[in-house]
Amino acid sequence: MKQVYLNSLKKIGFFSAVFLFATGAFASLSGTYTIDKGSAASSTNYQSFASFVSDLKSGTRSDAGTPNGPGISASVIVNVVAKSGPYSEQVTITAITGVSASATITIMGNGETLQHTATSSTNAHTLKLDGADYITIDGLNIVSLSSSIGRGIWLTNSADNNVIKNCVLNMPNMTSTSNNNAYICLTVGTSSMLSYGDPGENNVIMNNKTGSGVDKGPYSGISIVNESSGSTVHPNIIRNNEIKDWYYAGVWGYYPFQQTISNNDIHNTGSGRSGNKNGVYMYNYNKGGNHKLDSNYIHDLSTYSTSYWYGIYNYAYYGTGTGGISIKGNKIYRPGSTYYTYGIYNSAYNNYIYGEINVNDNEVKIDYNISTSYVQYGIYNYCYYSQNASNVNVIGNKIDINSQRYAYGIMNYLAYSNFNKECIVANNILNLRASYYAYGIYTYAYNLSSKVHYLYNTIYSGDHSSGVASGYKYLYYPYYTQGDFKNNILECEDGGGTTYCLYYYPGSMKFDYNNFFTDNAASTLIWYDGSTQYNSFNDYKAAMGGKNDISVDPVFVDQPNGDLTPTAFNMVNKGTPVKEVTDDYFKINRNSSTPDIGAIEFYIDVALSNFTFSGKNVCGGYKESITVTVTNNNAIAIKDVPLAYDVNGVRKVMENVTATIGPGKSADFTFNLPVELNFPGTNIINVYLDGSDDQTTNNLVTATATVVSSPYGGELSENSSFPGYFRQGGSGGL
Repeated sequence: MKQVYLNSLKKIGFFSAVFLFATGAFASLSGTYTIDKGSAASSTNYQSFASFVSDLKSGTRSDAGTPNGPGISASVIVNVVAKSGPYSEQVTITAITGVSASATITIMGNGETLQHTATSSTNAHTLKLDGADYITIDGLNIVSLSSSIGRGIWLTNSADNNVIKNCVLNMPNMTSTSNNNAYICLTVGTSSMLSYGDPGENNVIMNNKTGSGVDKGPYSGISIVNESSGSTVHPNIIRNNEIKDWYYAGVWGYYPFQQTISNNDIHNTGSGRSGNKNGVYMYNYNKGGNHKLDSNYIHDLSTYSTSYWYGIYNYAYYGTGTGGISIKGNKIYRPGSTYYTYGIYNSAYNNYIYGEINVNDNEVKIDYNISTSYVQYGIYNYCYYSQNASNVNVIGNKIDINSQRYAYGIMNYLAYSNFNKECIVANNILNLRASYYAYGIYTYAYNLSSKVHYLYNTIYSGDHSSGVASGYKYLYYPYYTQGDFKNNILECEDGGGTTYCLYYYPGSMKFDYNNFFTDNAASTLIWYDGSTQYNSFNDYKAAMGGKNDISVDPVFVDQPNGDLTPTAFNMVNKGTPVKEVTDDYFKINRNSSTPDIGAIEFYIDVALSNFTFSGKNVCGGYKESITVTVTNNNAIAIKDVPLAYDVNGVRKVMENVTATIGPGKSADFTFNLPVELNFPGTNIINVYLDGSDDQTTNNLVTATATVVSSPYGGELSENSSFPGYFRQGGSGGL
């Protein structure tokens, strides 16, 4: 009986072992593995991606190696062995058992290639993460070989917390313009990108490069498609990628919520493909946004002659819910433009998003080199009928437009809007050279309930570099706007046409502490207040207030090359502090009591020295030339230093040092008009800076001389002794 029992136990153990072997009950994957099709299959080497993925998913393999899995028990790294490829496969990774934030899967590509020629638009990928989480694809070359169908990497069905980095994605044959194709896409759509849902969130796409060759590539570089309604947030990060060779958009989003797109190089250098081009396109119709589009370099999107060109296009018609948008620190450059250009375009008609629109610290440069009538916009905020949004801020941007026709620096269309806060347009530098119509800052604010503050902006308007100006220039054009206009520089250097420094339709703006200047007699400096035109600065000042406004040449450091830093001594510390802005374009703190006018809080210091006066005891009428050393204590060259001298505080003589003095250099200056001494007794000769700078302790040098009175009366009688000199005069020489 006992032996029968023991035999029964042995049989049970045998069949259990057979069962466990048959179902692949080996330890789940953990540690380091390889993919190398040229080496023998083993428990640690797979001969294909498919075999590795099969082991992960079900504990089975397509090669002869020993299976592991299914799933993982700790983090897994698989190295694709260098020079072992290419691997011609289509790979799909689904949800893997055991993955978590502390147990991840990393595929190290080591520069090897995974390639596939898609034949179906519903199965177009080379690599797909289908509901897979915590997967990292690092340093793998992904190639899609079809000319009409292709998705390099496809994340779908709530694929979360994945990282795509250091990869090169290529579509060398792609010429189709179907929006179903992209190097990397996040969408639940199969035959179309535009099927709405949750493809995934908290994914990071970084340090990758895309490319297919000039006039080739998919519809978009990276595409993101979320639900078309609701407020579910699906944050993802796209950063430090070079995204080139695409048809419509570098980054293309439909209903995406809370995307961070930063530090990417987005371009189509050399491309002449037809159609509109967008560096970043975010479509958020009837939905929230809450995007951060920061520090991207967007340039050379197209050379096609009739393509609309958008550096950043944020489309938020009927936006609802929460989340504004931050567009910050981007550099956008369009060379040789031939059609309509929008550096940054925010379209927020009837927008109900409870958040701010911040367009700050961007650089936009546009060169429009033909004479056809197309318009070039630096920044365009179309916020018509926006309700309950916080406000629109346009701060610290630099816009350079060189156009033969139309140029708008900043266009704010804010009519019929209701913002919870006051809008601020501050610290912007606008360098506009146009041969026909130019608008520095244009605001259409009819029936806007909020104030708009225009503070510390620098606006320059001049001729196009190769054309003669005509038409009209409007440096600041507020239409039915309420708010204030303070501490701004508006300069016009124009060869023809009519220039309005200020073209003001009825509103309730307050103007003060601004500098309006024109340095070309051929151009008329005009102010218009909606009913009356003023052709001189004094007439404007008398009629429209602004008692602290000035008209001084800013003497910019290098206007042709975009450096609009003033060097004018008569502008130093002429502004007034405002609570809304406490720093300048370069984020330097402004003087808290006497800030500078314009976008840049500039520093100027000259020191006067080496003034000597040889005459000590002289008669009235003594003359001597004055020479003083002027030292430039700045990191920039200066010119037109205003100097003056007087004797005992009267008879002031003013002259300018016309020579340019280099940084840290000194120059001796001799006044054309010599000093003449006539006051009897002690005379103090003062030589000083006839303006302001930021270091006042070295702006004055002095010398002393004594005028001896001429003898008269008894001193000139017979036998008297006269030890001096005299001039004619009834009381000794005055």
